[in-house]
Amino acid sequence: MACEHSSLTSHLAGAAILVAEREPVARTSLSELFRYDGLRVYEAADSAAAIHHIKNDRTTGVIMLDTEMPSWRSVVTHAQSRLPGALILAMSTQDSSRRTVDAHRLGVHGYLVKPLVFDNVCETIVRLLGGRPLR
Repeated sequence: MACEHSSLTSHLAGAAILVAEREPVARTSLSELFRYDGLRVYEAADSAAAIHHIKNDRTTGVIMLDTEMPSWRSVVTHAQSRLPGALILAMSTQDSSRRTVDAHRLGVHGYLVKPLVFDNVCETIVRLLGGRPLR
């Protein structure tokens, strides 16, 4: 199902999405929904794969990051240094203010609680972009 309230394709202006999620079904499902909207999507099953992608690809504009993945903070650090314009969205099954504050202090732009609602994910990305295309 495509995003109902926004066209991510126009807002991302050719940028790709990295879905770094330790759970295979969640990773594949979210990636396929983005692909259905016509977006380029890369997948990472762990922090090492996410960091490898960040080091080798400059087209990623949005990083969907599972904060229950070991070493997720390292992914944030690498993304900030290699992809400074990228949006980083944390995803977690834990809806705790401590984890949210921790993520924001590290420089994460948004925090989403699983299970994700795809339309809410799209709305969050567009809102964080301020309605303008990613540069």
